[in-house]
Amino acid sequence: MQDNAFIELPFEPSVDSKIVKSLDSNSVIIPSYNELNFLYDVSTYLVRGKLLIAGKDDSILLDMVNKVFCPNSIQFSWLAYSSKEDGAYCLPCTLLGASIPNKSGILNLVFKPHQEWGNAVRDYRKHEENCVLHEKSMLSFNALLSSCNSKSNVIEVDLNNSCLKLLSDNRKKLVPIIKTIIFFGRNALAFRGHRNDSKYHPDIGEFSTQKVKVGNFIELLNFRVDAGDQVLANNLSSSSKNATYISKTTLNQLIDSCGKAIEEDFLRFIDCKTGTSGLSLSLNVLNALQEFGLDIQICRGQGYDGADCMAGEYKGVASRIKALNHKAIFVHCASHRLSLVVAAACQVQKRRWG
Repeated sequence: MQDNAFIELPFEPSVDSKIVKSLDSNSVIIPSYNELNFLYDVSTYLVRGKLLIAGKDDSILLDMVNKVFCPNSIQFSWLAYSSKEDGAYCLPCTLLGASIPNKSGILNLVFKPHQEWGNAVRDYRKHEENCVLHEKSMLSFNALLSSCNSKSNVIEVDLNNSCLKLLSDNRKKLVPIIKTIIFFGRNALAFRGHRNDSKYHPDIGEFSTQKVKVGNFIELLNFRVDAGDQVLANNLSSSSKNATYISKTTLNQLIDSCGKAIEEDFLRFIDCKTGTSGLSLSLNVLNALQEFGLDIQICRGQGYDGADCMAGEYKGVASRIKALNHKAIFVHCASHRLSLVVAAACQVQKRRWG
């Protein structure tokens, strides 16, 4: 028994279209839209779909689906018509099948258009019922529609949001502790006392007794709590003992991290009109520092490339400034060294085997 699935087409195929020459009682309607253009032609979706990731590019995928998807118009709602190729494609397989392992070797409706209009219903039903790729693609396709149309988030989104919130909360807990560490470092204050173990710590927001001194760090944290720092108070009162970030081990790690954070500021870009000799450049640097009120005697480091005018042992900028301040130690610029190594490596002839 032949299937009688002929329905009036919702688009106007060209006069030379194969579908016009093949319409009979075994033909099937194919969804389309009125102003089909190349950008949203379903024949381009296979290539474009490979560049998109479900869950990350859902809005782009949904936009592509909405351009060609007509879920209530026909028996096979997954069909889409390509005016460019004058053929039918399976929208889920074409758009989402690129990321699904496929060993079936299927070509029609996915990698090339289906144009056998006389056997359309039979071929479409076979694709729908027997194709493993289609089954998996439909699961991803329905999940995409559900996640985009549902008011609630899918479980993956909720888990990701939960992780981001936990990360944000933990960072907020560290802010008052790190600010306290920086305060001690800037003022050259001692952190610990004679009894720094947690068993000697006073209650949160309280101060230690005269007999037991727990050190400035714990005392200042409690002072902050007493002054109304709710973030710090909640951290110390509700977090587990291994998540308060105030132990001496964690404190040492945070101190090291603060020491590795080097602040870089550009005071001025100097135009070397007087020349590029070591003497001229060093005078430009010293004059600029003097204008900013910076004493060369408090300089503790210099960093230049290896040019003679900069790093020369006797007449370079580094040696001239070090003669004024022996504590201004010269260190060769590591980035420039790396640049030289990369440049030299690029000049090495490639070995070819075979």
